[in-house]
Amino acid sequence: MLPHSPTSADPRPRHPLLGRRRRRAALALALSIALWSVPASAQVTTVPTAVAGFVGEAMQGPVDQPTVVESFAEFATLFGAGTTGLARPHLAPSVEAFFLNGGARAWIVRTTDGSDAALIGSAGGPGPATGLRALRAIDEITLVAVPGATSPAVHVAMLADCELLADRLCLLDPASRDDVSAVLAERAGIASPQGFGALYFPWFEAFFAGATVDLPPSGVVAGVMSRNDAQYGVWNPPAGPTGGVVLGVTGLTYDLSSAEQSLLNPEGVNAIRDVSGSGILLFGARTLATNLDFRFVSTRRLAAVVSESIEEGTSYARSQPNDASLWAQIEADATSYLTSLFAAGAFAGSTVADAFFVRCDSTTMTALDLAEGRTVLLVGIAPVQPGQFVVLRIEHVRGAPVPVPGLALPGLVILAALCAGLGTRRGGHRRGARAERARRVPLVSPFRVDRLR
Repeated sequence: MLPHSPTSADPRPRHPLLGRRRRRAALALALSIALWSVPASAQVTTVPTAVAGFVGEAMQGPVDQPTVVESFAEFATLFGAGTTGLARPHLAPSVEAFFLNGGARAWIVRTTDGSDAALIGSAGGPGPATGLRALRAIDEITLVAVPGATSPAVHVAMLADCELLADRLCLLDPASRDDVSAVLAERAGIASPQGFGALYFPWFEAFFAGATVDLPPSGVVAGVMSRNDAQYGVWNPPAGPTGGVVLGVTGLTYDLSSAEQSLLNPEGVNAIRDVSGSGILLFGARTLATNLDFRFVSTRRLAAVVSESIEEGTSYARSQPNDASLWAQIEADATSYLTSLFAAGAFAGSTVADAFFVRCDSTTMTALDLAEGRTVLLVGIAPVQPGQFVVLRIEHVRGAPVPVPGLALPGLVILAALCAGLGTRRGGHRRGARAERARRVPLVSPFRVDRLR
């Protein structure tokens, strides 16, 4: 789990990213958030990193109502442990595999049947949201699985939701269980521009309810990621003998060779292999990103966690005057938090100045930003894996959200389409119900980002 308490830090280190001779690649994300008042004494703490959301058929239990469980025994009591007669019998064994591999908390949406329409569901209006769409309201979810759903329609819906919300990774199950050429063809038809999706191959074999079954990878992978986060941190790649050990399965539906794995890796298909002496391992940790800055699962998830943690931890900004005193406080709080992550090994670099920078001053806000009540925080982090910087732009908006024009900085152009006036996506479920919560205006997907030249 990510550390929650900041450690002592250098006072607001600044990183010479703009104009830097080394020309490190930079990526910019734009987030616009409208906030309710929260106490000014709040500090930045890490949001949950490994809460899963599952959608699928079950034998019993509430239909299309997101329900949280913290063990497979609890799932079995509410939804049943059997699969007899189900068109898609993969939910129960996948939830069991999630907990066996280290998962601790999951939201379950039982659908009316196993059709694509029921699994995808509707976003509500009239009536409540159903299927996959019902998970949108649960803010703490960071991993999404629809076990055994392999159709392009379901995959596109999963990717679209995760790109829209920008705080969760969907884990896709391949249609083919034993054909490398087929899974490569499948991969060619799907993409996640900002890397909020990942595809794993092949399926597992596991013992469930007295029989050996083929088990889609998504539930297992979600559990492995949960264990990896708890043991090593969300920045550690969930792969290999350290972060990618698979538990509770008996085999694989296909044994990949090294030559075949070499075909999968460049295409962003994560191989699962049975390695003599090490057991079954996740061998890949790549996303489906077309933006190569987010081609690694660890980078994508770390950036999302840092962004949301700072967003929530500095949400007091809306209730304060938008002046230099506030900007200094936001810088100090974000710096303290990032320093604690640096001390835990989350970033590259030998000093905090190499690992990250934080800026909130007159250079990060235009006259229009100030006039419209926006406080803009620019955060740059150097993830360990890719060896490049990721730049996050976080805004606190006073009053009604408004469209934000492109922000120009020396050498850096941030262009994003922001959707103003949309309803909240926060369901009040994180760490208990809160009377005072933040609301983020979702990004319109896809959005455009220009690299630092």
